[in-house]
Amino acid sequence: MLLAALRTLFRGRPGTAQADAAAAVKTAIEAGKQKSLAGDHSGAAAAFQRALATAPSNAEVHFRLGLALRDQQRLDDAAASYRRAIELQPAYVEAHNNLGSVLQMLEQSDAALAAYRRAVALGPTFAQPYLNLGRLYALAGDTLNAAATFEAAIARGIDVDSFRHLLSALKGETTLRAPDAYTRSLFDNFASDFDRRLIDELGYEVPQTLVKQIKTLAPQADLRVVDLGCGTGLCGAAFGGDCSQLTGIDISGLMLEKARARDLYTELVQSSIETWLEQAPPAAYDIVLAADVLIYCGDLAPLFASIARRLVSGGLYAFSVEIASGESFVLQASGRYAHPVAYIRSLYAGSGLTEVDGFPHHIRGNVNGYIFILRKS
Repeated sequence: MLLAALRTLFRGRPGTAQADAAAAVKTAIEAGKQKSLAGDHSGAAAAFQRALATAPSNAEVHFRLGLALRDQQRLDDAAASYRRAIELQPAYVEAHNNLGSVLQMLEQSDAALAAYRRAVALGPTFAQPYLNLGRLYALAGDTLNAAATFEAAIARGIDVDSFRHLLSALKGETTLRAPDAYTRSLFDNFASDFDRRLIDELGYEVPQTLVKQIKTLAPQADLRVVDLGCGTGLCGAAFGGDCSQLTGIDISGLMLEKARARDLYTELVQSSIETWLEQAPPAAYDIVLAADVLIYCGDLAPLFASIARRLVSGGLYAFSVEIASGESFVLQASGRYAHPVAYIRSLYAGSGLTEVDGFPHHIRGNVNGYIFILRKS
C-alpha cells in the first residue's frame, strides 16, 4: 500500500497533468487575444503557436492563429490555419466564414463563395456569413442571389434592420439613415484592421485635411472639440493635443478601444451621434468634426440643426460627404449615403450656419467627395 501511495504521489493526482495543460492553453489563448486587441498581431500569433505546442489538435487555437496571421496579411498561412481548424471541427462555422473572407482577399471568389455557403448552411442563425455571401454576390454583379441571401437572413429574423438596409441599397431604394445595429456591426468587424486598410490601401486623408483647415481658421490651443464618429482616433491624432478638450463619440465599442489606446481624448463615449447630440449641452463646443461619418445618414437636416445648437457663436463644423448628383441624398449600393453639394447648401439657412470653405476632396480608394467648413453665425 505504501508503494502504491508513493507512486500516486510522484505521478500526481489523476487528471492533474491534463488540467494543467488545459489551463496553459487557455492562458495562451487569452494572452493572444489581448495582444490582438492591442494590435500586436505577431505577438498574438506567437502566443497561439505556443498553445499549439501543447494542444496541436485544438481547433480554436488554429482558428485564432488564422485570425492573427490574417491581420499580418499572411493570407495563405491564415487559410491553412482555418482549414486545419475545419479538419479538426468540420462544423466550425466561424472558421468556414473566415476562410471565405481570406479566400476573397486572395481573389479566389469561387472558393470564397463555397466557404460562405457552407458557413450559412452550418450556422443558419449566424449573421456574418449571410453578410459576406450577399456582398460577394453583389460585387460579382449577381444581384438576384445577393437579394435572396439578404432575404433569407431577414426571414430567419437575423439582424433584420441591417439586412433590410442592405436590401434597400441593393434595390436602389433610399431610406433616411442606416440602422445603428448595421453601423455598429460594420465597424466592430472593421476595427482590428481599420487604420491599415484605410490609410495604407485606400489613401485616406480626410481627418488630416479637416484638422489642417480647422487649425488655419481657429489657431488657438484652448479649443473644445467633439469628434463625431471618432473611430480609431485619426482626428485626435491629427490634432496632436492642440486643444483643451477632445471628446470622441462612436457607436462601435471596438473602435473606441483603438481610440483609447492613443491616449489623446479627454472623453470617449459609445453612442450614436444623434443620441449623444440630443443630450449634449448647448453652446458647449468650439469645433464639431465629422470625418467620413455622414455617409451613414441620409437626411442631414435634423443633424445639422442639433450640431448648430451645440456650437458656440463663431464655432466651426467641419465634415466630409460622398458626392451625389441630383437634388437630394441617395442610398448607394455600398450601403453608404451620398449627398449633392446643392442639398448640403440648402441646409445652412435653417441651421444658422454659413459656409467658410468647401472643396472637392478624395475620400478613399476610388471614392471622391467634398469637404465643408461651416461657421455658426
